[in-house]
Amino acid sequence: MEVPKFFFQKSLQGKSVAFVVAFSMLYMAIYQPFSATAWFGFKTEVQMMSTISFYAIAVLILLICKYFLYKYQFKHKLTIAKYGIGVSCEFVAISILYLLFTHSYGFNNGEITLHIVIRTTLCVALILAIPYTIVTLYSLYKAKTEEYNMLLLQWKSIHSKEGDGLLHLCDYTDTIKLSISSDAVIYVESQDNYVQIHYLLDDKLQSYLLRVSTQKLEEQFSGTSLMRCHRSFIINTSKIKLFREELGKSFLVLEGDDSKRIPISKNYLKAISERVSPTDT
Repeated sequence: MEVPKFFFQKSLQGKSVAFVVAFSMLYMAIYQPFSATAWFGFKTEVQMMSTISFYAIAVLILLICKYFLYKYQFKHKLTIAKYGIGVSCEFVAISILYLLFTHSYGFNNGEITLHIVIRTTLCVALILAIPYTIVTLYSLYKAKTEEYNMLLLQWKSIHSKEGDGLLHLCDYTDTIKLSISSDAVIYVESQDNYVQIHYLLDDKLQSYLLRVSTQKLEEQFSGTSLMRCHRSFIINTSKIKLFREELGKSFLVLEGDDSKRIPISKNYLKAISERVSPTDT
């Protein structure tokens, strides 16, 4: 089974690391009174520096592991088993780090006993397992919600008057992943080797994450009202609600998304301006 693509959204990756750190701090605060070898805390200067140093190195380990998994899934299929190996590497590295800090405090005359190893292993495993389980369930929920919304949209599109004019969008392997009316698409945002397609379903803005380059998707949009306005954005020119130039920069706002300002690069400004009527400016 392949890891859900939502795992590799940069925002989710950052939030998962922050969640692990926040949860571990809460766990440690509860765990400390019951541990005879607890060195972490902020009561003394040495204790505070040790705690800050430990968290800084631990976060670096998490970021490095996630970076390698992120890069790996660009070219290879990342299964649950392979992802589990990556998480195991995080677990082993942080467990060793915690043992080294415990050893430096000289508990049990500096001797690392089997008892300390077991307690450390269980502690780190629990700290990582709970946040990662929550993130995994959230990603699976997002994937299933996205799949349901796309099936509903495709059914409505096929049974509408525009059913014969559907766009059949392919991923990087040229496999058709979704069929959608160009009129339903509001804008597309690039996210490395993925694109997030924002579309309207029952007057609500939804999104679908597709593994394909922006350039390849742009080719699939040829002949429609969808065009590039920025290296990271493709917009539906028929959905432009506001077009403005302000302080030397241009941006637009689209229907169905009142808050997001989509930038317009100078390279695309002329083409976009030609699509916008004087009454829209």
